[in-house]
Amino acid sequence: LGRAIAWLGRRAFVLCVLGVWACGLLITLLPSVIAIVAGLAICSTCGILTQASSTSFVAMTAKTGTSAAVGLYVTSFYVGGTFGGYLPGLAYEAAGWPASLALVLGMLAIMALIVSTAWRQSGHCFAGSVSIENLVFVAPRRPVAIGLYLHRSTPEDAHVTL
Repeated sequence: LGRAIAWLGRRAFVLCVLGVWACGLLITLLPSVIAIVAGLAICSTCGILTQASSTSFVAMTAKTGTSAAVGLYVTSFYVGGTFGGYLPGLAYEAAGWPASLALVLGMLAIMALIVSTAWRQSGHCFAGSVSIENLVFVAPRRPVAIGLYLHRSTPEDAHVTL
């Protein structure tokens, strides 16, 4: 996860994951149990990747009260999950599986809109940092150096060129 985010940037990574999630949903429309299971596996994996990326985004961007910000995000995540489990069920009862998928695809589109407009993208070749417990060496977009990020207040404070 850390390497993919460092390579693509957090915003681009989450947008790609949301796109793959949408493809996983569409795969469940195929009339095959194997396809349905594969599509659901893709969807659940993308959900976890999005949630983990969003939690770390909140932790990194909160100027003060990081714990409170993450707690508020996690609360919102579970409240949203409650509606995300209930509303597609209503759509399913009303018009079947395609209606449920349409609702979830609409929510994914809203999520992509929020990520693409509200998440700031670092101009640096690495978008974000990793904690010191999870040191990750990654190849930058410009192959002239290898960067190492430590958890600091700004990426510029933590960059070390080897």
